[in-house]
Amino acid sequence: MGEELGKYYASADVFLFPSETETFGNVTLEAMASGLAVVAYNYACAKLHITHGETGILVRFGDANSFAASAGELMREPRDIKRIGRQGRQYVSYLGWERVVARFEAVLLSAGMQGRGEAGSLLRRRRLAT
Repeated sequence: MGEELGKYYASADVFLFPSETETFGNVTLEAMASGLAVVAYNYACAKLHITHGETGILVRFGDANSFAASAGELMREPRDIKRIGRQGRQYVSYLGWERVVARFEAVLLSAGMQGRGEAGSLLRRRRLAT
């Protein structure tokens, strides 16, 4: 399916993702990586990774009329489609595994340091540590 999916993405300019039940939304990131301008509801993956008007178009969650109107407005602006597609692709290029792992590691280390500080002060208050 990967090669076939790539052909579909390559033949498009815009990716409409009106899902109200998505979990992470890999298809949103795949579309952005393919240089497509994405229109999606402002929640889940799209909310995390799209900046409205820059790397995609965000629509208020569940507002189907606004979704259709936003998609229609974008279709009338070919320059915006190209610009948003380019910027979305550039954004997604920074989401490689090395960066994801480094960011995750930083979060874990930060949590560990915070936890160590809180635990240490609690142990000191109880005179279980010096």
